[in-house]
Amino acid sequence: MAKLKDKKKNPNSTYWRNKADAEVTKYYKGQPCIICGTTHNTCGHHVVERSLSSYFRHNPRNIVALCQTHHTMGNEIAPHSKNPLAVKAFVEIIQESHGYAYELLETYKQYRNEKVDYKQAYEEWKELNE
Repeated sequence: MAKLKDKKKNPNSTYWRNKADAEVTKYYKGQPCIICGTTHNTCGHHVVERSLSSYFRHNPRNIVALCQTHHTMGNEIAPHSKNPLAVKAFVEIIQESHGYAYELLETYKQYRNEKVDYKQAYEEWKELNE
């Protein structure tokens, strides 16, 4: 139990990161897909992948709503498709329609060593969900 208490004290711990992740998931569930507009089975997609930048992990400018088809399975447009043309089409849509997210793709390396306050991110996303 003491270990959990220690994790709660550290705003950069995986405890707070996971809580913030859960709030992001809750927020994007049911949001309209930026490609087709459906609200069925949608989730948040990180334009700059979480593994590439913890600094942008919870930044709303880095997350867009996508339905299951346009997130992973789309043959024409999907960032996680095995078809490179589908990935390219997704990047083009981000560049044209969500330039702010595209800018993060261009600059995320500059922020690799920035400290992240996951507890603050959790509190901000929790407020968005209320």
